[in-house]
Amino acid sequence: MKRLTLLALLGISLPASAFAIDPDIYVSGAAGISTLSHNKVDGNDSNNHINFENGFSGFVAVGKPYYNGFRSELELSFRDNSADHNGRISNTALMANGLYDFKINEPITPYIGVGVGASRFALRGMQAPANEVINGTDLEPAVQAIAGISYRITGNLSMFADYHYLTVFNTEFRDSAGYETSNHTSCQNFLIGMRYNIGAPKPVQLHIDN
Repeated sequence: MKRLTLLALLGISLPASAFAIDPDIYVSGAAGISTLSHNKVDGNDSNNHINFENGFSGFVAVGKPYYNGFRSELELSFRDNSADHNGRISNTALMANGLYDFKINEPITPYIGVGVGASRFALRGMQAPANEVINGTDLEPAVQAIAGISYRITGNLSMFADYHYLTVFNTEFRDSAGYETSNHTSCQNFLIGMRYNIGAPKPVQLHIDN
């Protein structure tokens, strides 16, 4: 009996070794508000700080948790904001994220993370520093910081509140007069979403013959 108990404990503890892969794969989606915290347009020997209204932000992601609290995920996100006077800006980003879950007091789990990837920016009817209009798209590297908290509703389903801070440097466009302009944008995103674990491992049942 002691030997059987020891083998059972080993069977439970072995998968918890460092960086062991949890058999779960999860999908998630969220929607919320996007706030452009910094947007500066440089061009034609002048520069402009453009103010934008709060807009839509959302993402879908697929990821994999690990037994040591880390998660990795691939995220596709979209944001859209309109300018105070005219024009609008939108961006679609594909990000590879690394996150860490603090297993403090389940079912509530706070977490932090970082992401790197690429963002495609699109400007529509934007007023340039010299009053020309900018229409165009550009694809540039992007980085983001993530913080959030999740609540486990069932064994497979969790609800979460997310904060993403995304920065994209030096997107370049040409205005209607042919001048080249560069745009530096950072945006804050406040989101509510759901996460579903696919194929959660079933408890191991030990059958002991008397």
